Amino acid sequence: AVLTMHAAGKTTGIVVDSGEDVTRIVPINQGRTISGSVRRMDFGGRDITEYLSKILTERGYCITAITDKGLTEDIKKKVCYFALNFDQEMATAASSSSLIEKGYELPSGQVITIGNERFRAPEILFRPDFRGSKISPLHFNWDQFLGERFGSELLEELYGNIVLAGGNSMFPGFADRLQQDLQKEVARHYPHTHTVEVFAPANRNYSAWVGGSILASQPNFDTMLITKEEYEEEGPTIIHHKCPQ
Repeated sequence: AVLTMHAAGKTTGIVVDSGEDVTRIVPINQGRTISGSVRRMDFGGRDITEYLSKILTERGYCITAITDKGLTEDIKKKVCYFALNFDQEMATAASSSSLIEKGYELPSGQVITIGNERFRAPEILFRPDFRGSKISPLHFNWDQFLGERFGSELLEELYGNIVLAGGNSMFPGFADRLQQDLQKEVARHYPHTHTVEVFAPANRNYSAWVGGSILASQPNFDTMLITKEEYEEEGPTIIHHKCPQ
């Protein structure tokens, strides 16, 4: 998460990193992870893939997430997106399906039609209950791990610098949806302050690598390196001494 923040050219903010199995919300202050405030949710791209496979059966398509995982993931990456307003998008799909539907060509040459599944599948990040999960939605309860610990000034900076990372953040509409829904939640607790700003760097799927290269080019990088002798003398705890995050 710290490297992702480096890649975005920031030192303070919140990294929302949504990957294959896990989604993390990591607050960072002055280039260091704020200990005890990281939120981890055990759902991610794999859950979207499995849910997409399930709802595609409603159209009569039997593409399982186990035997045809690669195919399902390809469909997910090529046609799925986040709706800014889910209920409104569902209404549009029902009344004017041609505006939503998109064709996908299978390896066999058959073209299948994907409709509201395009946005219903990734919606589970904001509505985990769609697939029977009791996990809190991505934009819920941020005040519990942020607002109760930090002052107003730091909170304003954190909410104003939310940086996206991970494969799920690459879905069209994800940044706008998170900013919209999170702003509504934040406004419930801080009606007149704390504007939410979500940043979606173009290279966010590789942000950690980009941030690592930036960090390694810093003049003081050598001071963060741990030699073999140092590690053998002090053990794993030396990481916290030389590179506290």
